[in-house]
Amino acid sequence: MLGLYILMAWVITALTTYAFKVFSFLIFNAKRKAPSWVLYLGRMFGLGAVGMLIIYGIKDGSFGAPPYGLNEILAIASVVIVHGVLRIFIISVAVGTALYMFLVQSAVLEKLF
Repeated sequence: MLGLYILMAWVITALTTYAFKVFSFLIFNAKRKAPSWVLYLGRMFGLGAVGMLIIYGIKDGSFGAPPYGLNEILAIASVVIVHGVLRIFIISVAVGTALYMFLVQSAVLEKLF
């Protein structure tokens, strides 16, 4: 039964995403340009998502005990550097996530303190 619920959730999510994409192309096409506020939101949502990821990433960080938040700081710095070089959001987040997971699981920085 759980598998059916997961499948239904996946199908509903896929159909909703597809409907929103089709709807936006029907409303904003070559004849009718998107309003400036829609274009503004399209530019800013990516930055908002990055901001939320940063806050979520450091909210439970332990800055008072070893490694004093270095795991989080290094992961955030790697995202900034990779994104500055490549300008590909998904690769930047993946590199930062992989580095953070490596640092936390291996406890490399904790061994230094």
